[in-house]
Amino acid sequence: MAVIAWTDDFATGLGVVDRQHRRLVVLINRLAEALVASPRIDSPALACAYQRLRDHAASHFSDEERLMVNGGIDSRHAETHRQAHVQLIELIDSLWQSRTAISNPAEALLDVVSPWFVQHTLGVDKLMAFQIKLLRQGETAERSYELASAARPSESYATLDALRQLFQTLSRRNLALEQSARERTRELESVNLKLTHAYVRLNRQDQSLENQIRARTQKLERANRVLTAANQRLKNIACTDGLLNIANRASFDERLDGEWRRAGRDALPLSLLMIDVDHFKLFNDTYGHLAGDRCLQSIAQTLAALTHRPGDFVARYGGEEFVVVLPNTDIEGARSCAEQIRERIRSMQIVHGTSDADCCVTVSIGASCRLPGYTAVSAAELVRQADEGLYRAKSEGRNCVRCFRDETKEISEGVALGAKPPVLPGFRLSLPRKNDASACAR
Repeated sequence: MAVIAWTDDFATGLGVVDRQHRRLVVLINRLAEALVASPRIDSPALACAYQRLRDHAASHFSDEERLMVNGGIDSRHAETHRQAHVQLIELIDSLWQSRTAISNPAEALLDVVSPWFVQHTLGVDKLMAFQIKLLRQGETAERSYELASAARPSESYATLDALRQLFQTLSRRNLALEQSARERTRELESVNLKLTHAYVRLNRQDQSLENQIRARTQKLERANRVLTAANQRLKNIACTDGLLNIANRASFDERLDGEWRRAGRDALPLSLLMIDVDHFKLFNDTYGHLAGDRCLQSIAQTLAALTHRPGDFVARYGGEEFVVVLPNTDIEGARSCAEQIRERIRSMQIVHGTSDADCCVTVSIGASCRLPGYTAVSAAELVRQADEGLYRAKSEGRNCVRCFRDETKEISEGVALGAKPPVLPGFRLSLPRKNDASACAR
């Protein structure tokens, strides 16, 4: 009689635990077969099958508890795990002691042991295995417990399902005992009393498990809040360049699109600086990639310090290229900011002996400015024009600033002279800030 059929779903990945689980399944099935086949409930074969099951369960539980201690499992899990072991031993003992008063002991074994094994193996044991894996990867016991709890929210449902099965089993057994008690002799009434006491003990254990589930649910809720915060941190990491600790290309694309829309709504200018480190490949070839990384980190810190207004935005565009978004800044303000950046980076005096631009690390900068509320170009055009300015700066000797100029200058001058530029519906007319001295800190 197969009370429990072993499947790979029960595997925890812990070799010794899985082997002992398989043996436990075999012994449970053998006890069920002995209960069905034995003509006498007190036969030696039945007693032997019971004793083997109980001895193996006790030995296995001892090994698991030792594994948790040696592995450094969090004490909260270890205590819950130990209590579950005690529960199964008590269930097996209770079933054995009351076998003479149960009409179908094999069915009782299935109703009691099978739900416990399924819930314990799929829930508590797999939670233990997951924590051991995290501990071996260097996580702390407390962190491993929290991550494992958050990663297996279905455990509480499995536990509730097992408890419902146990409750239904106890109800059926109690009803059968009450019906048989009316027909049996005074001798069997004492046995029924023992079963009632066993029921009380199990009911208390059920209440204890319900309390544990309630506490576990609260812990899962707390873990979920922690996980939400961790997800936010991961999102921030995904938007940040890991080497330079500034925004990355994806973050820049998203920010530029938002600033472009905002500038269009408010009818304000939007400027962009594209910065390239002069002869950076030669710098890497000469001084090594670690020195190159330190150079880029220093430049990133300088850019972040110089562009300090709330709307200013610095990002790594790729390789040794950086971009700076300057909201509400006209082309002259962008030029002024770019010159301050160029001078500040040169003043860092990072030696670059193979550069033909200077004896130290320098940058070339292209600047562009658009008025999204007045012109029909896109944010991509702003990037293209800044890149064109950068190309001019590099082709004209590097270590300089070149601005892209077109009808933006004419629009700015027209506004200054009192001309009324075209305003798209829904846009507020506002004079652009000229030569914004606050765009960069000196």
